Amino acid sequence: MEMGASRRRTGRGVTLVELMIALTIIAISLFGILSMVVHSMAMREAARESVLAKEWVQKKLEEVKSQKFTDLKTSAYPPSGLATVYSASFTSAGVPAQLPNATGQLTIDYSNVNLVEVIASIDWKGRLGKGTYSMRSLYAK
Repeated sequence: MEMGASRRRTGRGVTLVELMIALTIIAISLFGILSMVVHSMAMREAARESVLAKEWVQKKLEEVKSQKFTDLKTSAYPPSGLATVYSASFTSAGVPAQLPNATGQLTIDYSNVNLVEVIASIDWKGRLGKGTYSMRSLYAK
């Protein structure tokens, strides 16, 4: 009879403790997957912000380089007063709208007569914190 009793016991199904352990394992797995999805979305957004910043900086550099070298200092980007540096800041109107609280800076140094140094940079407050991107280019006569 002892043999028949053990047969009945194995055929009864899942106990409440086993069910709770299984649900705990499933909950932990789902939490891990969810946190991974949220993290990958944040990383994708940060990469998108970096690409937008890089495109803006390259656009500003190309705008300067599209001008004739002789026109840079005289008409296109004249320095103020007797200074040898042109500097301009850009806020919401001049920077990509997708970059929150972004400010851009364009600096052109005319110290050398035959060579112009152009620096474009942008700062923004992104999803993962503060972001900065800057490029420097030389434009020769």
